[in-house]
Amino acid sequence: MNFRKHWWKLLTVLLLVFVIAGGLYFPLSPGIRSYAPDHAHTGSLFSLTVQTEGTDFKAHHDGSLRAWLVFDSTRHIEASVCRFHPGDAGMHRLDLVFAVPNEVLQDKRQVKMMDLYLNDDYHGDLYLASAVTVSYGKDSVMQEAAHFKDPIRVKQEAPVYFSFPNRELLKESIRNLFFHVPMWFGMTLLLILSVIYSIRVLWKKQENDDLLAAAFARVALLLGILGIITGAMWARVTWGAWWNNDPKQDAAAVGLLMYLAYFVLRGSMDDLDKKARVSAVANVFFFFIFIPMIFVVPRLTSSLHPGNGGNPGFNTYDLDNHLRIFFYAAVIGWTLLGVWLARLQYTLSKLVRNQRIREAG
Repeated sequence: MNFRKHWWKLLTVLLLVFVIAGGLYFPLSPGIRSYAPDHAHTGSLFSLTVQTEGTDFKAHHDGSLRAWLVFDSTRHIEASVCRFHPGDAGMHRLDLVFAVPNEVLQDKRQVKMMDLYLNDDYHGDLYLASAVTVSYGKDSVMQEAAHFKDPIRVKQEAPVYFSFPNRELLKESIRNLFFHVPMWFGMTLLLILSVIYSIRVLWKKQENDDLLAAAFARVALLLGILGIITGAMWARVTWGAWWNNDPKQDAAAVGLLMYLAYFVLRGSMDDLDKKARVSAVANVFFFFIFIPMIFVVPRLTSSLHPGNGGNPGFNTYDLDNHLRIFFYAAVIGWTLLGVWLARLQYTLSKLVRNQRIREAG
């Protein structure tokens, strides 16, 4: 085997082994399992009980544990009481007390969401977005707390061990980020290559370009199907159902049906020249419908999908440096695998075409 020629295939295998093995092996970071209550009033003391998971406070409780309710990037409330109660199997209870000042709300009718942060020198940050709802307290007697105006002092260092983010809604399903998202990245790149070769068909009228366009589209369709299956699995965990008629899901399904129609169209014609030209036009047409339909339309609608419908994308609050190592490797690995499969499909299509030409001659 010529390694200079096939080094990228070895890289593909190594990347995917790294992603699948490491991505499934490393544990989630410590997280917040449950908490109560979830509603506080201004001008009063707010007692909060937090249950953690995957934590090792019992062995590493050194007095550095602190807690905050975070209003925005410049304002926070630090817990005046932070009691630790050791438990078993990484599950511990924390009793927290916060003094919620009147100035949290500027208007009596306001309702604000505050994030919950826990931090110590061993675990780093344990974070829960929009954990506590704060509303106006009718019997407010507490004076404004000056420390509420101070810049936040939350330590941002990562845990001392390798782990992936532990998010309340995602939990272990966050590992799907190594499969679902990179597969769609790879699908999009393969579709771009496919449409480039289709344009070359219309320009230079070379049959090999048609075979390449079909090969890249076929593997892109495969990655798209795998992407929509893994997406449905993720939806079942996070949204409660396999299919939610979300604009992103519906658009993806319609797009895949369009490319299935592309191959039905190719199979309906025997004349090679006609097949190449008609398929090229259909491929370009479908591509410029498909891309806006899955990347633009969901952003303009009410979508549950991250990064669409006003929802923050993954990189906003879930990706950390540990996760990025595997995510970027997965994007490259699945994309290279798609190119590899497309090249094999192209070689097979050429052999079949040449065999038919010999039989016809």
